[in-house]
Amino acid sequence: MTIRPTVITPPTQEPLSVPEAKEHLRAGDNDDNYITDLVICAREYCEEKQACCYYTQTLEMTLDRWPWDSDRFTLPRATPLQSVTSMIYKDQTGAATTWGPANYIVDTDTTPGQIVLPYGQMWPITVLYPVGGVRVRYIAGTDPTSPARPFPARIRHAMRLLIGHWYENREAATIGTLMQSGELVIGVHTLLAFDEEPNCF
Repeated sequence: MTIRPTVITPPTQEPLSVPEAKEHLRAGDNDDNYITDLVICAREYCEEKQACCYYTQTLEMTLDRWPWDSDRFTLPRATPLQSVTSMIYKDQTGAATTWGPANYIVDTDTTPGQIVLPYGQMWPITVLYPVGGVRVRYIAGTDPTSPARPFPARIRHAMRLLIGHWYENREAATIGTLMQSGELVIGVHTLLAFDEEPNCF
């Protein structure tokens, strides 16, 4: 089962600005709020398909148990991973304990990022809360103020395709637009190439 982390703090910048989206749509100023939402939706869709974060955001994942069969676990959408803010686990009574950073290694070089046990270390031995006993909060994405390289044009164009389709089709697709929607999906997924590349950029 794919673990989907919760977004605690969203990014403060989008890969595509509202004026850029409006230029693509040839739209006026009356739809700014609507177009802003479309930009966010398009970015979230593309991030989900590529299993990564474009710009800095805080995420939190929950686990029901420690990975006893492994000395590590990956952090979903931590491509790239910047840091781990906290690891907190709850015992069977619900009492929370923060597991200090000296107990684990934060691997920011692997994509997606992961948490690894040092030699000789074990996961905490305790009976966990029945559900969501482990919570890991982390920061992922590229710092928008100092990008290592320009944001990929192919992702920005995939966002434009999605925004254009949603702007022109504000309700669920009808039978007459099913073929058009299918071609849209193929075009977007080809631009993202999410099955072939482990890195977003």
